[in-house]
Parts: sequence; structure tokens; C-alpha cells
Amino acid sequence: MAFKAFAVLFGLIAGHTILETARDALFLSTLPASRLTWVYIALAAFGLVVPAYNSRFVRSLGRRNALVFTLMIAASGTVLWHFQASGAVLAYGLYVWSGLLGTVLIVQFWMFSGRLFTVAQGKRLFPGIASGGVLGAVTGGVVASAALELLMQAGPAFAVAHLLLVAAAFFLGTAILLTTIPTDDHGAAFSKPSTEAVGLAGGFAVLKEHPYVRSIAAFVAMSTITVLTTDYLFKYVAKATLSAAELGPFFARYYAVINAVALVMQLVIAHKIVQRVGVVAALALLPLLLVTGGASILVLGSVVTMVLVTKGADGALRHSLHRVASELLYLPLPDAVRDRSKSLIDAVFVRGAQALIAGVILGLSYFGLDSVRVFASMVALFAGAWLLLTIRMKGGYLNLFRDGLGRGTIDPRLLRVEDLDLDSVESVMAALSSTDASRVIAAIELLKKAGRAGLIPALILYHDSDDVQMAALDVVARIDEQDWRPHAVRLTRSASTPVRIAALRALGRAGEADLVREALDDPSPAVQVHAAFQLAVCSGGDSPGEHPAVLSLRARVKAAPIELRREIRLAFLQALREDADAAWADVLLEIAEGERSPVLVESVATAVGRVSDERFIPLLVGWLDVSEARSAVRQALVELGLSAVDALEQALRDDATPMSVKRQIPITLAMFGTQRAADLLTAQLARESDGLVRYRVLRALGRLVMQHAVVVDEQLIDSEVTRNLREHLRLLSIRVALSPDDLPERARASALLLTGLVDDKMRQASERAFRLLQVRFRKEDVRSILSALQSDDRRTHATALEFLDALTLACSDECRLLVRIVADDLPSEDRIARAATYIPDPPTTADDAISRLLDDNDESMAALAIYYAKATAAHARSPQIDELIIARPSLTYAAEAAASLPPVTSDANRPAQ
Repeated sequence: MAFKAFAVLFGLIAGHTILETARDALFLSTLPASRLTWVYIALAAFGLVVPAYNSRFVRSLGRRNALVFTLMIAASGTVLWHFQASGAVLAYGLYVWSGLLGTVLIVQFWMFSGRLFTVAQGKRLFPGIASGGVLGAVTGGVVASAALELLMQAGPAFAVAHLLLVAAAFFLGTAILLTTIPTDDHGAAFSKPSTEAVGLAGGFAVLKEHPYVRSIAAFVAMSTITVLTTDYLFKYVAKATLSAAELGPFFARYYAVINAVALVMQLVIAHKIVQRVGVVAALALLPLLLVTGGASILVLGSVVTMVLVTKGADGALRHSLHRVASELLYLPLPDAVRDRSKSLIDAVFVRGAQALIAGVILGLSYFGLDSVRVFASMVALFAGAWLLLTIRMKGGYLNLFRDGLGRGTIDPRLLRVEDLDLDSVESVMAALSSTDASRVIAAIELLKKAGRAGLIPALILYHDSDDVQMAALDVVARIDEQDWRPHAVRLTRSASTPVRIAALRALGRAGEADLVREALDDPSPAVQVHAAFQLAVCSGGDSPGEHPAVLSLRARVKAAPIELRREIRLAFLQALREDADAAWADVLLEIAEGERSPVLVESVATAVGRVSDERFIPLLVGWLDVSEARSAVRQALVELGLSAVDALEQALRDDATPMSVKRQIPITLAMFGTQRAADLLTAQLARESDGLVRYRVLRALGRLVMQHAVVVDEQLIDSEVTRNLREHLRLLSIRVALSPDDLPERARASALLLTGLVDDKMRQASERAFRLLQVRFRKEDVRSILSALQSDDRRTHATALEFLDALTLACSDECRLLVRIVADDLPSEDRIARAATYIPDPPTTADDAISRLLDDNDESMAALAIYYAKATAAHARSPQIDELIIARPSLTYAAEAAASLPPVTSDANRPAQ
């Protein structure tokens, strides 16, 4: 999958590079370079508008389908431009066309890649995938150069124009390749309103609140101005120096060389430079080279050579080293601030800067002030300003990084080893010396996650904070190069029990049994337990539980008072959770036997993951009703694998299983994410008699299907949809019959209760049916369809109904018809009439409806029916009620409650309403 994504980006960029080569050659051979300003302005304007519509287009069509469609349009449109007569229209149109394609295709590709891979996969794979783009640019330049050499015999203009066909072929081939990548994203039929405007407003708020974001915005704007001026200078000199016939081959060869250098920079050099000199210094390299290039053109002359070198520095560094370092600028910002500020800067400051500098160049051309020296001066001036802004950012970057460490807003998981640059290391090392414990701990965790734990000095164990000492002990004990042991020995005499335990754990992991043994006489039972445990670990062997120190503690547990016994057990569990293996299973079983305390249950469940013994499965299944520890229990069952699935299946089907446990099994099964779990849950839908368990089975199956690549028995799902819709319609017929116009005063409350319960049951039945449809059609947003069906807007309702009708074509005829009846906007009587085949003998009177409810399996329904019958003095139902109470004694309370009602008021004496 990653290779295909690499190939797609390769083909996309290769085609666009060939298109750009033809575009630049055709434009400059037809029009003066000063006309480039108009296309810069047009592209800036389109850049403000197109992203919002592009996002909505992608959401509605799906990420892959949108990219395929855009590539097909790119291929066909580029072919059409090939047949356009040469002239100003072709020059302007092709330039804008290529610029828009470059913006839209790249955005769509990364949106698709974000859907294709998880976050963890993306962090690992995206750098390699991105290199496909640079390699594509190199290949595009080489192909363009080779193609021009072959086609030059037919004439220069003819050859350059034919590059458009080559570019179109790359776009078409990439689209075909893209269709071979499977995806579960096919767009949403009823998408939510666009939030781009809200995001833009939020970005301006962030700009106002954060000076560092303003610095980034100024930095990005000035860099955009500088590189656009450099690009214009390059094309201005090319136009003035080369003939129309030479432009195409020149651009093709030049772009191939520059992109090859950029590829080497991205793959080999960029990260090393960032690590060696830091983010800010790395960012300063490109503007420094552009300042030097612009000044050299002014001072030394030799214009063409210096312009090529200056533009080459931009092309080689901007999309490699500069891009890597620029992304790191955002790293110290909290997630929400980072996302909003990037959106604002990319949408407003980049496009605004493009429009501004295009206007300036246009003005210079209008007044006849356009010359190489003027543009070289502008490059040097703008690059100098860019360089100053870059240097000024270092203080803000480091301060924000330090503050982020203190607040814990920098997620260490975002950093890879190569991302921890010199500037960041300086900030982290400063944080290690802080008196603020939270900052020190954040720095320790950051270095640990980034693979730089060796930078943590052993002397940090002298920090005043217990939390810092424990965090440091957990890390430095794993570093062989440092002599931290004397400091850890000192901490075994700390006044803090947790610190003493942490020190013993560190020494035990290092195999220092002699240094641990002294702690067996510690006044704290918890410390004694950890000392005994670490001694047993140091001794090795297959039965650490038989070590004399451990045997002594196990004997103490049996004779100790309850509170001391619990303290020792918890200490043992803490040690087992950190360092146990399968050899400790017997000890853990002994501790766990008969326990129901949430704290102990959670500790045992966490430790089970380390010992991995199937003997714990019955205990864990029985603990599923311990709500405070349920998450750890479920995770332990998942880690035990197939044997746990077998036990859960047996418990789910066993009538002797407590209902409090059985109701937690479906979600637990779903966490396995396997086809076996999906089959069990699907089969249980039809088998389960308890309504709440059945509902939880349905929810668990829905979660499993949406999160994992499993399949379900579609016929069984159709059958369940049909059963629930039949139930909905059966209840609807009862609800319609339960609407008498005239009721005794005392019966009105019971009528409201009964009809309300029937309404709830109807809603639950239809909700179950639509949840099942979501399982059946996992790639569709059935929830949005249901929301549209409930809309007051007739057009929205009708559209959703037609979509649902088309969606259920694959269902059985009965299922599809019932879905249509329930979803259609019809009066209740008409629904019942249309569903007559599926509702045998519907009730026609309230008395008849009550008779049906008295026979309902749902106890609450039957109880309210008894209460209602008594309240309305429906004496004809008295024999049925008496028989029902004999058969189901639990319903006696309903009859007794109804017996306390006041006598029925006659119609003649009842006051007018």
C-alpha cells in the first residue's frame, strides 16, 4: 500500500513537472516576462477560493475518487490545451491551469494518504512516500529533456507543445494506478456545513493571542515574497538570454538537475543539518544563500551564472531542508493552536504575499523600472529581511519550547530521534535543571521517547522532588554508560516510600542483588515486598516464587490482618505489573483468588498481560462486572487471545452467567477485532433473548465492523432488520389503537405512561434496524441518512428516501419493502395498511390493543397494560389479568397499585374539560 502511494505521488509530480516545463517554455517564448505578474495575481486569487471548494468536493466524492477524478480532468484538460492554437490565450491559460493543478492535486493526495494510513503508520511511512514526489520531479525533468531531444526535429514549438501529451499520459497512468488502491471512503451523501470560515476566524484569534504565531506568519510571508521574486528573476533572465527554441530544453535540463539535488538533500542531508545546527540555523541557510546570490549579481556581474546558482539554491533547499525545518517551527505549539495557525498562514499570508509581490513587479514593469539589477536588489533586500526575521525567531522558539515542556503540551510521541534538533536539546537540557518538577519530568519523558535518554545526567537523582527522582530512576537505570548506582543506593534510604521502591526496582533491574538485600529489613511492608521480588528476579531460575524471601512474605500474607494483607498484595501486584514474567503466574493466581476489590482486580488484570497465563481467563471473565477495573480486565482478555474468545463465547451463551457479566461480553469481544468475534456477535443477534444484551451485541458488532476489516452474514443481518421493522410496525398498530378520544380522569396518567412506553419501544426497534443497516453497509453514513429522514424539509426527506431505497437494493425484498414503509413520510394508518401482510390481525380497538400488551414478554409493558386496564375499568380483561398474574407473580404489584385508584367517575358527573 505504501509503495502504491509512493508511485502515485511519483506519477503525479512527474506529470506536473513536465507540464511546468512546457508551461514556462511556451509562456516565455510567447510573452514578455513582465506578464508573469498577472498569472501570479490570478494564482493568488484562486488560491484563496479553491481550497474551500476542494475540501467540500473531496468530502462529498470521497478522497480516492476525488483524486482519480481530478487526475482524469488534468489529463483531458492538458490534452485540450495541446490542441489550443499557440498565442497569449494558451500562455496565460496553461500557466494558471498548471498552477491550480499543482495546488489541488497535492492537497488531495495528502488528504487521501491521511485516510489510507493510521497516525502511527504515517509517521513511519510518510517521509519515504514524500521522497516519491522529489524522485518524480527528477524523473519529470529527465523525461521532458529526453522527449524534447527526440521531438526537436519537428520544430521547437511543436516539440514543447507535445510535452503536454506526455504530461497527460503521466496523469492518466497515475489515475489508473490509483484505482487499484482499496478504500472505505466513498464520501458522505449528507455532509455537514463547511467550517472553513470558522477555522479562518479561529486562526486570526490565535494570531492575536500568540506573538510567536505572528512571527511565523511574518517569516512565511517574507519567504514567499523572496522566492517568488527569485523565480521571476530567473525567468526574466532566461527570457532575455535564450531564444524561443532553447527555452524548452533549458528548463527541462535545469529542473532535472535541481530536483536531483533536492532529492539528495531530502534523503541524506536535511535531517543531519537540522540535528547539527538546530531548527533556526537550518532555516537561515536558504535566505543567507539568496542574500549572497542577489548581492553577487549586483557586484560581480556574470549575470546568467549567478542567477542560475541563486535559483538553484532555492530549488534545492526549499522543498527539502527548508520544508523540514519549517514544519518543526510549529512543533512547540499546542495542537489546537498549531492547526488553526497553519490553516490561516497557508490560506491568507502565503496567497496575500504572492499577490503583493506580483503587484510590485507589475508596477515596476509599468514604469519601466524592471531590470536584472533591480530584481537582484529586491532578492537581496527581501532575503535579508527574511534572514533577520529568522534570527529573531530563535528566542521565541526556545521560550515556547521551554513553556511547552513546563505545561506538558509538547507530546513526546510526536518526536522521532531525527526530529530532536540542537535547539530543542538545549531547551530540554535547561528544563532538566529547573526547580519546576513538571518541567523536569516532561524533559525526561521527551528525551526517553526521542531515544536520547543518555543525555539525562545521573546527578538529577539529587533533585528535591520525589516525582522527579522516580521518573529519573526509571530512565537512568537503563543506561549502562552512567554510574548512577551510588545515587540510587542513597535513595533506598529516602523518607519517601515510593522513592525507595523506585530505587530498589532500578537496582534490581541492574542485577545489584547485594544492594537490594538490605531493604528486606525496611519498616515498610511495601518496600520489603519489592526487595524480595527484586532479589528473586536477580537470582534467576524458573520458580522465583519459591525464593526464600518471597516464600517468607507469602506466609506472612496468610497470617496478617486484613489491611496489612491487602497492602502486601498491592505491593506484590505493583512489582509484578512492572517486571513479572510467566514464571510468576502461580504467585499472581494466589493473590488474585477470591478478590473483588477494584484496585486489586485492576492491578491483577494489568499484571496478567506480563505473565500471559490462560488460567486467569475464568477470573477475568467473572471480573467484567467490576466497573472501575473493566478497562484493564478487557485489555488482559484481549492479550490472552483465542482462548479468551472461547471462554467469552461460552459465558455469553450460558444461562447461568450473571447478567451483569453477560452484558459486558459483547463490547469485550469487539475489542479483539477478529472475524471470529464478528461471527459470534452476528450469530448472537438472533439467539439472545435479553433485550439489553441484544442491544449491546448490536452496538459491539457495529463498532467492530467500522474499525476492522471483517465481514458479516448479510442474510442474517437482513433477517434481523426485517424482524426489528416488523416489531416497529406491530407496536405502531397497537399505538394507533391506544388513542381513545374519551378516557376516565383516573386513566389519563396510565394512558400517558403506556403510550410513552410504546413510543419508546417503537423508536428502539427502528434504531436497531438502522444500526443493522449501518453494519450491512459500513461504507455509507446511515446515521446521516436517518437524520435526513427526520428532517422537516420535504426535499431533504425525499432525497434521503431515494438514496436509502437505492442502498437497500442488495437486501431481501421483504427487508427493502419494510425499510421503505417505515422510512416513508406517511400517516400511521397508511403505514399499517401498507404493511398489512406483515402485521397479521392488527388490533382495531383500545381493548384489543390492551389484550396484546398483556401478553407481551416485556414485563414493564405488561405491568403498565394491567394498570391501564384497571384504571379504565376494562372488566372484560379481568380474567386475562388474573391468569397473567398467576403465571407471572412479579406483575402482582401492578394490580395492587391499580386497586388504590379512586372509583371511575361517570360520564354524566365528570366535569367538562
